[in-house]
Amino acid sequence: MEASSRTRRARTLRGRVIEGLGEGCRYISLYRDAIRRALGIEPYPGTLNIELIDPPVFNINMGEAIRVESPGPEYGDVLAVKAWINSIPVYIIRPVKTRHPASIIEVVSQHNLRRSLGIRTGDIIEIQVEEGSHAPKD
Repeated sequence: MEASSRTRRARTLRGRVIEGLGEGCRYISLYRDAIRRALGIEPYPGTLNIELIDPPVFNINMGEAIRVESPGPEYGDVLAVKAWINSIPVYIIRPVKTRHPASIIEVVSQHNLRRSLGIRTGDIIEIQVEEGSHAPKD
């Protein structure tokens, strides 16, 4: 039997949902148009912050990343990779000018992930990261 074209290699990240810096809503609104163009989604106004447990850090491979352009010279570009939490498509984002260590990832989605997944601060979740993903999928 032939493998489905949707079958892709993925790595699993495990982490704990944490409170962010309270700036996700502001930055998502600033980058909204660039996110629409680069990722093909209408982003929920905020990010889900996750402190990684296994592996303890995640660095976005530049060759696999989608670049979300900065809305102005005072801001930096954002790198993104396609992932899933349960069956919900998401993007792990890493601002070039981030204040977060590599052990903290931010996730952007069309959905309010806390509500859609019924998760709260302190919950342990798994994120499936599509290896080799560097373009939005239909």
